[in-house]
Amino acid sequence: MNGTLSINYNLRHLQNRPMSSALTCLGVALVLFVFTATQMLGAGVAETLKASGSSNQLLIVRSGSQNELQSALSREDVAIILELALRSGAKSPLSWSADAVVLLNLEKQNQKVPISSWSK
Repeated sequence: MNGTLSINYNLRHLQNRPMSSALTCLGVALVLFVFTATQMLGAGVAETLKASGSSNQLLIVRSGSQNELQSALSREDVAIILELALRSGAKSPLSWSADAVVLLNLEKQNQKVPISSWSK
């Protein structure tokens, strides 16, 4: 009996306040859509990273650096890493590159404002 009363009350509420009920349903649907879209986006990014990467590739950065632009390895460090790789059983012709990244702050022609300050 108690469950029937609850259902009847809810149905009356829907009839008496159709706009409020519709907006509530719309709000719940919107939250559900955003949550589902976020989950799908995360799963898609994870799948893309898995599919595009290779277990044979390695990026070495210096301890304490937050990304590869803040990292710097000396030639001696690179030689040690290659020696350790060869000792661990890696095939002799290793494909490697010790690249240096250089960032330049250039000025646009006819302007005295550096490009890097445009977004500020």
